[in-house]
Amino acid sequence: MECFIADFSGERAGILSAFPRFLDPGEIARLESMGSPKRRLEFAAGRVLLKSVCSRVLGIPAARVAIEVLPGGAISIKGRPDIYVSLAHSGNFAACAVSETPCGIDIELMKRRDYSRVLDWLAPGERAGFAKLSEDAQLERFYGLWTVREARHKLLSVAPSQKRVHVSTEIFGDYMLAAACFSRPDPTLVPVEFKDIL
Repeated sequence: MECFIADFSGERAGILSAFPRFLDPGEIARLESMGSPKRRLEFAAGRVLLKSVCSRVLGIPAARVAIEVLPGGAISIKGRPDIYVSLAHSGNFAACAVSETPCGIDIELMKRRDYSRVLDWLAPGERAGFAKLSEDAQLERFYGLWTVREARHKLLSVAPSQKRVHVSTEIFGDYMLAAACFSRPDPTLVPVEFKDIL
């Protein structure tokens, strides 16, 4: 499994002007129906990143990479059951995973928050001792648990299974990334520059 991440903060205008080269008519219509400029940028950045990565993997132009949304919201590459993909975005980053086996990915900007509002979704063992952690340790613990659950959910929505799920997490700057698959993940993390894509 390879995980690709890209910071799109410096490429807002480039992504929004380039998306017609990358997106199909259905994706353009979906993008244009989004009310929030932030959501439009995240959608376009994620699709541009995923299509450019898949273009390299498949040896075809990015515009020919067709992403389909599966029931439940997971995505796949149309006509390529041998390639599994997952997509996430948060803050100024987009992330995608590409693998020969089912996979899931999540990325979150780690922001300080009132954890008392969200601790209910943690299992009792996960909640135990949380309040005793330092503020920095709470931040890392919370986002570690959150991204692991999201990546695991994305994996299992594509391939429901009783197999053991392996998850890997990584912190880079203010972001937490989690990647999940059924085999030992040891994902390769590949930074991508949007200026090289556009």
